Amino acid sequence: MSKYDIERIRNQMKKNQAGRFRDPLEFRPPKVEAGKTLKFKFFVLPPLRKGDKVVSGQCSQSMEEYFCVKTGGHFINNELLTCPRILNNEECDLCTYAFELMNETDDKEKRKKIAKDFLPRTTHMMNLYFLPSVPNPQDLQGKVLYFNAPGQAYEPMEACINRDNAGGDSDNPQPFGVFFDETASFPYQLEIGHKGGYNDYTKSTLLYGGGARPIAASDAEIRAILDCRIDLFSKIPEPNTAKIASIVNKLKSFSGFDVTEPKDDTPVEPASRSEPESRIENKSIANERPYEEKPKSSVVVESHSSDDGGDDDEVDPEIQALLKKVAKK
Repeated sequence: MSKYDIERIRNQMKKNQAGRFRDPLEFRPPKVEAGKTLKFKFFVLPPLRKGDKVVSGQCSQSMEEYFCVKTGGHFINNELLTCPRILNNEECDLCTYAFELMNETDDKEKRKKIAKDFLPRTTHMMNLYFLPSVPNPQDLQGKVLYFNAPGQAYEPMEACINRDNAGGDSDNPQPFGVFFDETASFPYQLEIGHKGGYNDYTKSTLLYGGGARPIAASDAEIRAILDCRIDLFSKIPEPNTAKIASIVNKLKSFSGFDVTEPKDDTPVEPASRSEPESRIENKSIANERPYEEKPKSSVVVESHSSDDGGDDDEVDPEIQALLKKVAKK
């Protein structure tokens, strides 16, 4: 064992990268150019329970039977701050500050700008197993990675859970129920287009095919895939409420605190412990770098809303309810 502390070295490396650390275990869809389309196919893996085997050892926390973890963050000074409102349903001073500002105006564009600057980008974090076949690129096939799915990519999954059967159209049966059951799963096709300068996921869908099927040919292969899942909670830093409160105080005192945005098409990676990469191939695990397409140019994206072309948060029913609650105080 080396006399040098590897964790301290990794933490310093992340600091030197000024918030642009890229986790090799995260799948980040590349930015799609106008007129082009990219497709990926994967199985969404089942939820983890505390103590389950994961690629880094044992899972730290149960996922309460649900296949993903809802999370979100504020981008301030090129740093991601986990939002306590999104992660834990607790009060967030920065969200409250934004709601107060939005309640002070009826101007739609001003409200949109406030939401964009101060409200978090909500994503749904999940484990994926990429099918060892096309359309996946060779260096992505057979890998287990986690994905921060934007709203448009998540919606077909939610719709599937809410369906009790394949529907009445025998020519176009629909996936239904627990699509992430490793023994009876429906594959997901992530189709990414371009709309308004951002990635568009509206054509993404779960595929019925011949019906639900196991994610691999044998129990041993299924077990090997599941053992390569990532402990998602280890990828989400605890909300720093003190720092968020300090930021709000500076904003209220007009100290010139800058709100900044990511400088490419992907979110800033939160600090997390390093984990070995996972890939399933020929019933064995091989360590290789994941597929990642570098953006051809630096692209500025909005701070709170995702790049999925979805609606702005100020018109979201949950946001509207919170605005009314703040207005009554």
